[in-house]
Amino acid sequence: MSLKDFHIVFILSSILLLFGFSYWGWQNFTHHPIAAYLWTAILSGISASALIAYEILFIKKVNA
Repeated sequence: MSLKDFHIVFILSSILLLFGFSYWGWQNFTHHPIAAYLWTAILSGISASALIAYEILFIKKVNA
């Protein structure tokens, strides 16, 4: 596995982890309305979205 492939797999796993963490935060917020759970869900979702944009730009750059 090349370094490029490892980077893509690592970022994809990070995206999945962040979406899972966001879901966990949202589920906890719906059961226990504490602001920290809501912020966890929101910031994890934003971070996952930023990593998706980064992944797209990275793939475009290495394939160019």
